[in-house]
Amino acid sequence: MQFVQLDDQTRLLQFATGSELVATLQDHCAEYQIRNAMVSAIGALADPILAYFNTESKQYEERSLTGTYELTALFGTIAPLQDQPLLHAHVTLADARLKTIGGHLVRAKIGGTVELILRQFASDYAKQFDPSVGLKLWDLPGR
Repeated sequence: MQFVQLDDQTRLLQFATGSELVATLQDHCAEYQIRNAMVSAIGALADPILAYFNTESKQYEERSLTGTYELTALFGTIAPLQDQPLLHAHVTLADARLKTIGGHLVRAKIGGTVELILRQFASDYAKQFDPSVGLKLWDLPGR
């Protein structure tokens, strides 16, 4: 992966074919001590695993896809969970027939490349598991 720093808060990241998107991004954030950020990206993903959060069971239901998909949109946040960067991202993917599918990104390999914009925030809010919802949420004041 390569990156350039545009200003104090913004960097552009370009991922290598075959690398694992989620792990590579989380490792980058750990190495550069990025605690809170938002990310957006386009590109292509291979063999992605997506998930749907079932609000009744409070569980993610995973779906494995095979092949390469156009990454038409990725939007997410970075925040620490147990002092390690955690990416929470949703994606929309398109297949060769331009049929789209979307969901929570569990993991995926880079199929071609991914170009990602990371916007860092000057804050340090961590994620905390909230059993009432079944999700890891921002640990904001007043919660």
